[in-house]
Amino acid sequence: MTAERQGTPLLELLGTVELDALRQAGHVRHHEPGAVLFVEGDGCAQVYVLLAGLLKLSKSTVDGREVLLEIRGSGDVIGELSAIDGQPRSATGTVITNVELLVIAVDRFQSLMAEHQVLSNAIMASIAGRLREASYRRLEMGTSDALARVCLRLVELAEMLGNRLDAASILVHSPISQQELAEWAGVSRDAVVRSLKTMRDLGWLVTGRGQFMILDIDALRRRAAAVR
Repeated sequence: MTAERQGTPLLELLGTVELDALRQAGHVRHHEPGAVLFVEGDGCAQVYVLLAGLLKLSKSTVDGREVLLEIRGSGDVIGELSAIDGQPRSATGTVITNVELLVIAVDRFQSLMAEHQVLSNAIMASIAGRLREASYRRLEMGTSDALARVCLRLVELAEMLGNRLDAASILVHSPISQQELAEWAGVSRDAVVRSLKTMRDLGWLVTGRGQFMILDIDALRRRAAAVR
């Protein structure tokens, strides 16, 4: 299995009719990096559809540390689970790049799902994809192969943010720190540092402040496949 995102973004599963219905039901908002959209434990009054940009979902540990769980990108829906089961937010959502959001009230979103079978099916498919992805993440945690896990996250960042320079090279302006990358990969920060050095030594990667350039994306994909 290749190191691809498992969950298909919602907007890629919808037709013109459903997209128009979503847009008419909500309103567009823009936020800058650092904006907190919702906090773990909050009630869910709104569902968000990411039209552009990235946000991170994180949870707090018992000692107050923030742990990055995942990054959501363009086309993803956030808050649909709470809209379906009525439970509080399970994580905190923080903007990490400039974002454009479609904001829909929960009751209107529920009505749309009842009115549009295609939308309802797409929501279920999107949720199923993320559940599969969560299963793969649990499998990752069962391996001590830190290099493969870091490669996988870099490939995902490249897919979400990369600017392809040629057939093999991709430039990525990364909005996350090494500590956040470590949390996302489920490894220590020292393991991230060692993994990045290994990739540089192999000629797969060049790193800089706030960015990295993948010189051989296929090599990273093959190495990342070790955890899947």
